[in-house]
Amino acid sequence: MDTEKKKFFSTKMIVQLAMFFALTILMQVLAFTLPAIGGVSFTFSLVPLVLGGIYFGKQENKFIGIWVGAFLGLLFAILTCFDALRGGMTTFLFTNRPFLTIITCLTKGILAGLIPAVVFKFLYKKNSYVAVILAAISAPIVNTGIFIIFMFIMINTVKDFMGANQLGENVVYFLFIGCAGINFIVEVIINVVISPGIFIVQKAVDKNSV
Repeated sequence: MDTEKKKFFSTKMIVQLAMFFALTILMQVLAFTLPAIGGVSFTFSLVPLVLGGIYFGKQENKFIGIWVGAFLGLLFAILTCFDALRGGMTTFLFTNRPFLTIITCLTKGILAGLIPAVVFKFLYKKNSYVAVILAAISAPIVNTGIFIIFMFIMINTVKDFMGANQLGENVVYFLFIGCAGINFIVEVIINVVISPGIFIVQKAVDKNSV
């Protein structure tokens, strides 16, 4: 057990974790530079969340990948809270339902990092490529799905936001198409293209290094 702890808290592991930490911040800051769709910003930091869970998930040391995925998810959740400073729907939700909005960010963020890591961990030894693709797809599904669930919990606040911004009266259409629809499609495409691509390159580098 002491040996496992030493391996986990090695200098190399800390440096690698810091790299994913920095990449998560960088990708989300990049997303903040783009105009929001339906008052909600794009999410680019799902890529390092998935990659972190994959990279550490390949290690034999118990469930490091899952813990790393959850940790990066927590960082992502904190970053999404800063979206409230930009105006739009997030600001409106924070102003009117601060507690539930924070719970929304934390829940979807942590699970968007944790669940892909779990998917990869349990499928990796059966088929590594399928494991990566399913992990990459699960991140935006979890992120968007939990967001939609909480928006229905706060449906009256969402209706108030729609009314204040003349976005119509059809809440279902607004959430699934106008708000989360385009964002979800973009997130899926980015994750499915980038995550497996980086995994293949990294796997090739590891093979040539042996």
